Amino acid sequence: MSILRAIKKIVEPQISELHFKYAGKTDSISWMFSRKYGDVEQYITFEKIHNEYMRFILKTSVNLKTIDHRIGMDLEQYPFGIKFTNEDSLLQALEVLSDIIMNKGIEWLNFMSIPDIVPKQEEYNPFIKYVSDPTNNSSKWDLTNDQFIEELEKDIINRSNNGVEKPDWHYIMESAKAIGDFINLKLGGRWIIDDSGIAKPLVSQIGGRPTVSANPFFAVSRYWGRPYHETYSLVRWFNLIKKRTCN
Repeated sequence: MSILRAIKKIVEPQISELHFKYAGKTDSISWMFSRKYGDVEQYITFEKIHNEYMRFILKTSVNLKTIDHRIGMDLEQYPFGIKFTNEDSLLQALEVLSDIIMNKGIEWLNFMSIPDIVPKQEEYNPFIKYVSDPTNNSSKWDLTNDQFIEELEKDIINRSNNGVEKPDWHYIMESAKAIGDFINLKLGGRWIIDDSGIAKPLVSQIGGRPTVSANPFFAVSRYWGRPYHETYSLVRWFNLIKKRTCN
């Protein structure tokens, strides 16, 4: 039995109920299904790896992030996918992958189909003026408080109604200035205007490292839209910056 026939036998009956349709082969070892979810395209691609493993990759048309079979499997035990040696083990592998997609993968696709809030030049321009004006300070927050970022996250969650409300760009601008000032205070750094591509304020030379910089306006904007997304956490973002200054 060909891999495509096996996929159509095991996987397609389940995902077709969710309006996924076979979209064809993207290359000699990949088979793609897709569906329209609002204005977003969602993709499920099955891949044969090293001629003996099957895995899937999920992605959407509005987010660069992808995820594979490891969303529901142990990385060390299944680094490449599920191994198969014959028709029976191929069908069994596809059953496991199909269960992961239905139980976890679809939820991930739907979540990632919400576009990130990403500032454009029209949002950056007022922020450039705001950062450049010495009278704009962050006195409404206590930047000496080590828990400042945790408190800021709670405030953003409240103001954004957990990501539901439209961006309040003035508030995002104030918050970004505050978190940038917090970085400068705690780690060392300075504000610059980076005019490569989209002109934008950055916190530069963090911790005295010429190669370490951060874009607080982007980070706060993204967190406003998805405060429940762990990888967008401002605490996590700050700790990653801090770690880079220690290496």
